[in-house]
Amino acid sequence: MQHKHPEDGSRPDDSALAGLRSQLATHENVLCALTVDLSPQLRFQRGLLALTDQRLLSLDGDGVWSAWPLSDGTEIG
Repeated sequence: MQHKHPEDGSRPDDSALAGLRSQLATHENVLCALTVDLSPQLRFQRGLLALTDQRLLSLDGDGVWSAWPLSDGTEIG
């Protein structure tokens, strides 16, 4: 997958994907993205998780992005 990001084909009503592109590095590819509706405090709040070939990105309900880099040998499963 080369530079194919979810917002390229996203539904107009899916505002959680709006800022994802601005968070990506030049050659970073989105592998999957998932909208969520629970905050870390277990309250209903819209957010986003996105897995790229380089890191895991999270958008919380307040619009704050967090990122965790993937290292060699990282397994998700």
